[in-house]
Amino acid sequence: MRQNQVKTRDNKCTRCSPPGDQLIYIPLIDLPEAGGGEIVFNSRSPEAMDVTPVFYKRNGETVIGDAVKIQSAEIRYVNIEDLLPARYRHERDWGGFALSYYGANRQMWSQFRFLGVNGGANVDEFFTVKDESRSAVYEAAWWMPEKSEAIVALGNISDAATSATLSFGNGHSRTVQLQPHATELVREEHRNEGTESVKIDVTGAAGSIVPTGIITTKDGSFNSVIRFYDPTKAKQPNLYANGFRVAGITPHMVLKNTTQSSIAVLPKIIPMSGSAGIVTLSQVSLDPNETKEVDLSDLLRAAKTRRDLDVVSVEVSNWAAPGSVIGSLYSTDNRTGSDYDVPLRDSGPIRSMTGAYPWKIDGDYKSIAYVTNITDEPVEFVAELAYDGGKFTLGPRKLQARETANFDLEKIRDEQMKDVASHALPANVTHGQFKWAIRGASNGKIVLIGRTEMISRAQNVSSSYSCPMDCGPTYECDVQYPGLIGFLQSETGSVTETASWNYGYTMGPYPTDASWSVDEPIASFDPSSASETSITAVDEGQANLSAFVGYFDRYDWDGLECVWLGTVLLQGGGQMQVVRVRWQTAHSINGMDAAVPIASGTPPQGSPSFVNTTTITGIGIPSGGTYSWSTSSNKVTLSNSNSATVTVTGVTESQSTRDVTINLTYTYQGRQASEQVPLTVQKPTFMDFVSIDGSGAANDCASGRSGPFKDITWQLADKNHNRIPFAIPTYDTLTNVTPNSCFVPEAGEGTAPGFSTDGTGKWPHHYNNCSTACNNGGSCSLSGTQKYFANGFQIDLAYSMSCATITVAGH
Repeated sequence: MRQNQVKTRDNKCTRCSPPGDQLIYIPLIDLPEAGGGEIVFNSRSPEAMDVTPVFYKRNGETVIGDAVKIQSAEIRYVNIEDLLPARYRHERDWGGFALSYYGANRQMWSQFRFLGVNGGANVDEFFTVKDESRSAVYEAAWWMPEKSEAIVALGNISDAATSATLSFGNGHSRTVQLQPHATELVREEHRNEGTESVKIDVTGAAGSIVPTGIITTKDGSFNSVIRFYDPTKAKQPNLYANGFRVAGITPHMVLKNTTQSSIAVLPKIIPMSGSAGIVTLSQVSLDPNETKEVDLSDLLRAAKTRRDLDVVSVEVSNWAAPGSVIGSLYSTDNRTGSDYDVPLRDSGPIRSMTGAYPWKIDGDYKSIAYVTNITDEPVEFVAELAYDGGKFTLGPRKLQARETANFDLEKIRDEQMKDVASHALPANVTHGQFKWAIRGASNGKIVLIGRTEMISRAQNVSSSYSCPMDCGPTYECDVQYPGLIGFLQSETGSVTETASWNYGYTMGPYPTDASWSVDEPIASFDPSSASETSITAVDEGQANLSAFVGYFDRYDWDGLECVWLGTVLLQGGGQMQVVRVRWQTAHSINGMDAAVPIASGTPPQGSPSFVNTTTITGIGIPSGGTYSWSTSSNKVTLSNSNSATVTVTGVTESQSTRDVTINLTYTYQGRQASEQVPLTVQKPTFMDFVSIDGSGAANDCASGRSGPFKDITWQLADKNHNRIPFAIPTYDTLTNVTPNSCFVPEAGEGTAPGFSTDGTGKWPHHYNNCSTACNNGGSCSLSGTQKYFANGFQIDLAYSMSCATITVAGH
């Protein structure tokens, strides 16, 4: 089996950022209302990494913790206090927190969780890459229940003092001055249920401030996150969400117009199956800078009778500029009281079409991963579950227009579902990483979004993870096919694919479909388009085999952003040679078989040796291999059976034509080609009439005699009247019946031993009847038997003659 691997990564990005010192940051880890904090380490590295925790006091004072070694693809949950040096663990008033490591962008990721806020649910906080923090403005809009508080934390990620102004939707404003690495909290209380928003204008250096936010009620009955967006960084105007629960919940959708002009948007609720059955809500008009909760009553009514609306994706169509609308989605489970936050945002940058998300299915933890096609065209992605000690490769998946794929990790484990390699998740696996990425070509267009949702009622956890990789992967294909294949034999061809990132992180390999072809018609494929095919050699020769996988986008991270480099062709293959063997022989009945005669007795004196052998020669392509001849028949014997030319000796007459099979096997570099030689063992049995070549008055009679002559050509044949294509030693005798009126003796003139038929088995014979009785117009008659002796076997022909005619065997 020949292996061919096409590495499109060889076409390296000349702009790619090398590994370096990286830092990811959150502005707050110490909230008085919280019962503690927890982070999850989320490694995207192909090898172990040292990660250093960095703590900041509210005033910016820095404390560096001990480095933590995180294994490749490891998901590890750690209490934030355990990362603090022991002498600081009794202190409070902590502000921001960072993880520092050496490597590639987003090669290490994390997410923070405030535990038991106001005695209720946990609330997540999301990290920011320091080198990507470049925003001068942030906006957020959210829903608030009655008697609740919004807590906004501003952290200075930089080494210089900075400032910002916060403008809330209720008219309140606040200016904040921050020393290097300092954090400040801003609180806004709401007595009544409603919406709220804030705009943060960074008056210091752009990118110096990172915000986060929490919504909490005094009794902890509702806790959730405030998500901040930079409208100037939006890639397109629509907003999207997936995995939004509708059944049995009370939902809230909040939209904000970030512009100075009125706009109108159209919310759509899309079933997981895609475009069929979309619920289009009423158009929402938004005045300049207005924040509004969307009326979802039509959705809730429809969901009462439609199970396909239990969990949905959301699209808010917007015809204004990118970033002109931001939004949020919240819901509360009517039975359990659990709160859900679902990100509602624009499609994001190119890297949002990838992900490496934590999942946990320990105890009552449940995790569901969602990947959604946000376009009207089919789109493909590939996914894999990584866990300690292994992986579960889901392989490529095609999504139809607006379809959402969901993966229930607990169900996959408990039902022992199989991956592309027929592996199942071990029954004791409790956590891991869900990796996915776009597959194919979108020409740089954002077509997919994804996230995982992690829920634990017992632990008050409802988390959403949508942390992307730095960029899309590069795809490589590995084509397995027979470089050598025997003629008319079939072997398997297969294609696997691997997705890999610049720093060595991978998904796969997994089977992938390909279109199979050759540039010369020496092979056929069944099927012609599949990840695995049966390749059959149908002719001899060489050809270039190709397995065309498809067109793929190329991306790379240049240190600032993910860059689309264009589309490349992904295919593999190489040269294929058909091993074939042909055979040839000088002795054939019909040109497509072989023959061998048998003989009887000892040749008479003067006769050539009897013939009872033939040779058959194999011709192997390519040359240089070995030959093996065999037969199961007892009618022949073989000698020199391991050479190119075999000698076949006739032993017993064939009962039917070509009832003996000689098997020829040619072996070249471990590949074999076979042919069968049909053969007939021939006993001389008949002299079949071929032609009359002349007749009339004989001119070779002795003086005083006269009579007729006739020249006849006979074909020596076997019992089935097949010609015997050999020069067979032959002689004959003529025995006349006496007395006869022609006055000829009993012994006629035959052919003495010493002659043979020609190479095709033909025998020409000259007959005459020279008698004195035929002189002067006389008449006579005689009859007799001509006896042929061919290879020792007697063949009798009856004849009759007169002074005018000669008839032999009716001719």
